[in-house]
Amino acid sequence: MVEIKCDGKINNRPVKLVRKTTEYGTTFMVKPKRFDIDTPHITVLSNGKWEVHEDSADGRWFRTMHLIGEGSIDSGIDPFIRNEGFDMALVPLYQANFDICADSNGSRVSILTGNPWVLRAIGTYGPWKAKTEYMIS
Repeated sequence: MVEIKCDGKINNRPVKLVRKTTEYGTTFMVKPKRFDIDTPHITVLSNGKWEVHEDSADGRWFRTMHLIGEGSIDSGIDPFIRNEGFDMALVPLYQANFDICADSNGSRVSILTGNPWVLRAIGTYGPWKAKTEYMIS
């Protein structure tokens, strides 16, 4: 397993991106440093299929996304990404210093240092579900 970590911000709150690669695929997990923001997790399976969910700030709840679109985009210089009324999950594809601000209209992404590519998933989150004991880590 290969693991890479880097720091960034989502909605001006400090987070850590953890990227883990195994034989099953690569998972991009954003984790809150102060447990004050819900955070996205994107897994790109080895067969190319995506799984996306969001963890609650306290890590005890999650909700999965019904995907309607996924892919990678070049963040360029502080682009604005419209969500067209859908939920959106964004995580840096590579180790980078990043700043993502999101609201109901969309998201603004800044990659401050490093490779500017970002994974983007668009869809609709389902209801919050409690994590079972083995899922909480």
